[in-house]
Amino acid sequence: MRGTKLTRMSTWQAFIGDPTAMPGWRVALNRAGGVVLGLLLLLILLLTAWRLWIMPTYAGLPNIAHAGGALGSTTYVNGVAALDNSYANGFRRMELDFERTSDGVLVCGHDWNAFNGKPPDLAGFLAARAKMKFPPCTLEELFGWFRNHADAQLISDAKAEFAPIDATLKAALGNQLMPEVYDVDDVSQLGAAGTRPFIPALYKLHGLPARFGFVAALHGQRAQISAVAMSQLDAFFGLALWSKAWLGAPVYVYTENSCDASPALHALGVDAVLTDDLMVHSCQ
Repeated sequence: MRGTKLTRMSTWQAFIGDPTAMPGWRVALNRAGGVVLGLLLLLILLLTAWRLWIMPTYAGLPNIAHAGGALGSTTYVNGVAALDNSYANGFRRMELDFERTSDGVLVCGHDWNAFNGKPPDLAGFLAARAKMKFPPCTLEELFGWFRNHADAQLISDAKAEFAPIDATLKAALGNQLMPEVYDVDDVSQLGAAGTRPFIPALYKLHGLPARFGFVAALHGQRAQISAVAMSQLDAFFGLALWSKAWLGAPVYVYTENSCDASPALHALGVDAVLTDDLMVHSCQ
C-alpha cells in the first residue's frame, strides 16, 4: 500500500508539482508567464493613461432621443407626441427616420411594417395615421414643431436618397439640422452644398474593415464632424478608440436602453448613447 501511494504522488507531481518532471514546453510556458503578465499589465496601464489623459473625452454630453424617443413601450414613434415627451424630459437632440410614400412624399417613419411592409400613397398614410395612438409625423408637423422649439436639433436618419432628403430638411430647418451620413459619397454630396456639421453613422457599412476605413478616410478632410455613431459591438471591437484617435470627435452608441455595459463602453471611448427610454444624462 505504501508503494502504491508513492507512485500516485509521483504521478501527481509530474503534472503540477515537480518542475523537473514537467515536459519542456510546460517549463518554458511557466517561465514566460511572468513576462506575459507584465506585458498585459503594461498594456492596461497604457490604455488607462490614454483614456484618462490623452484621448479626448466629452463629460456631460447629452444623449440623443432615438426615433424621437419611446412612449411607454412603443418605440420608433417618429412623431410629435414622442418629440414633446423627450423635450419635456430634457432632450434637445432628436433623431428621426424618414421614408417616402409610394407617390413620392417625404414623411417621418423608420419602415412600413405597420403598412403591411409596403409604402402607401400619401392618402393611405394619412388614413392609417388617424387610427394610430402615436402617429408618425408629416413634414409640416415636423417643421412646425422645430419652429416652436428653436433650441432643439434634428438628427436626420435618411437611409436612402440622402442628398435630396437632406436638401429638403436643410431648406426648412437650417442650422437646426444635423444629418447622419453613411459613406464617403454622402460626405461629398454634403460638401457640395457647403461645409456643415454632420454625424458619420457606421451601421450601413458591411464589415469592420469598411467601418475602420470610413473613419480613416474622414481624417484630414475639412469636415465638421460633430460626433460618430456606432453599435455597441463596434465599440467593443475598438472602433470608438479608433474614431477618437483619427477624428477626435465624441462617440455615440445605439440603441442603448440600459446602463449595464456603460463602464466598459466609457473605457473604450464611448461618450453618450442614442436611447429610446433612458434619461438625457443616463449612463454617464
